[in-house]
Amino acid sequence: MGLSWRTRKILVVEDDADLADAIVEVLTEGGYRVMYARDGARALGLLESEAPDLILLDLMMPGMNGWEFREHQARDRRLSEIPVLILSALDHAEHGIEAAGFLRKPVTPEQLLEAVDRLSRRKDA
Repeated sequence: MGLSWRTRKILVVEDDADLADAIVEVLTEGGYRVMYARDGARALGLLESEAPDLILLDLMMPGMNGWEFREHQARDRRLSEIPVLILSALDHAEHGIEAAGFLRKPVTPEQLLEAVDRLSRRKDA
């Protein structure tokens, strides 16, 4: 039997420190284990040692942005299967990136947890 969906590990990739803190708090209080990176390059560094069950990814970040991160992730067989939930101020149609889910900023804690819960449970199916 696998992990309970509420003990899954989430990697949050977000450059806005205040928003990242709020997201980490919501997910932690929701029962998730959370890793955090403030850009795509740091996220790839974390992924070298530990793979999460879901990646929550901002697109517009300095350094390596979300689009570049997804290109690197897709090329790595070990990482390419990790589902990604996009969190962006862009409209879904504007982001032009394949992902398991999409949330448009601003997002409420309830919307965030519902989307993460849904994608986390999907792995148990």
